[in-house]
This record gives sequence, C-alpha cells and structure tokens, in this order.
Amino acid sequence: MGKLAKYYAYSDICTREEALEVINNKSDGYMLPCVNSRFSNDKEVMMAAVKRFGGMLHFASCELRADSDIVLAAVRRNGWALQYATDALRDDMDIVMEAIKQDGTALLYASTRLRRDRGVVLEAMNCIGCHLDAAPDFWGDREIVMKAVKHNGLVLCHASKELRCDMEVAMAAVLNHRHAIIYVDPCIKDCVWRVVTASNHVA
Repeated sequence: MGKLAKYYAYSDICTREEALEVINNKSDGYMLPCVNSRFSNDKEVMMAAVKRFGGMLHFASCELRADSDIVLAAVRRNGWALQYATDALRDDMDIVMEAIKQDGTALLYASTRLRRDRGVVLEAMNCIGCHLDAAPDFWGDREIVMKAVKHNGLVLCHASKELRCDMEVAMAAVLNHRHAIIYVDPCIKDCVWRVVTASNHVA
C-alpha cells in the first residue's frame, strides 16, 4: 500500500480507541488528524497526535487550539507549532518561552507584545533558528545582536548601522558565515575581512 493510500485508510477510523492505537503505534500514525477530522475536537486523540508531531495542532479544532495543555504539548515537540495556537496563547509568556526553547523560530509567531519583551527575545537569540528579524525593537541592542550573529551571521543585515560598525559584532558575524561580510559597514569591512581570514576559522 502506498503512503498516500495508507494515510487515507486512516479516514475510516471511527473510534477513539482505534485512533489512539494508530497514533501511538504506527510510525506515521500521527498523520491521522490530517485525513480524519472527526477527532479534531477530541482532546485525548489530539494530545497523542501533537506529542508525536507538534504540527498536528494545525488540524485541531478552534477549541483545542485555545487549550493550553494541547498547545503546550505541541510546542514542546515542535516550537514552530506556536503559529497554530490562538492569539491569546501566542501572547502567553509560559507557552511562548517553551516554544522558543524548543525552536528559536517560534519568536516569529509570538504576539507583538512578547516580541517587544527583552527577556523573551534574549532567550530566542540563545536558540538554534533565532530570528532577529522578528524583533526590530532590538536591532540596536548589542547583547541581543551579538547572540544572534553567533548563531547565524547573516542576521547582521538586521542590525543597526552602529552595530554593523562594531568590530567585535562584525567579526562574530563573519566568523559564523563568510557572506555576512556584505552587511558589515564599509568603514571597517576591509579590516574585518583581513582579521577573520587570517584566523582560518571563517565559515
């Protein structure tokens, strides 16, 4: 049976027991909510699904996407699943912090209020997948920008002019990714390039 045909076979499942059996024991069982909407408002079934793959939150009912238990389980598995939560939960500090700890890209889906919270943004910059572009209020914050460029030098493009002129920040960015040199301010670009290439550590 082809993979697509197998997924659609899950659409015939009618009972909670059958659904849980598939989700918990089939390698691709977490896909059941994609093709079987009768369980979209079943908390037990959806909880099992999002624990396997957080993105299944997308197929939960509006009621369950507003359920903090379901959303927390989803973002602990895949932080970016925060995008499928309700506005209220994307403004919930505890849930957003859990999402960010799992995946820094979750900052993109946090509420505007939390993307303006320095503590939240600082945590996100400590994580893989950090998105400095999601926090324009902090493009001139040296500590935040430094953390960000150490994870991904290319985010230097979002830094303030003052920080793109900062030798230490610029070198950290270029050491992480050589193409970040295009975002270094011209006044120090040649100097930065000489130093980092001499170190033999440029990525």
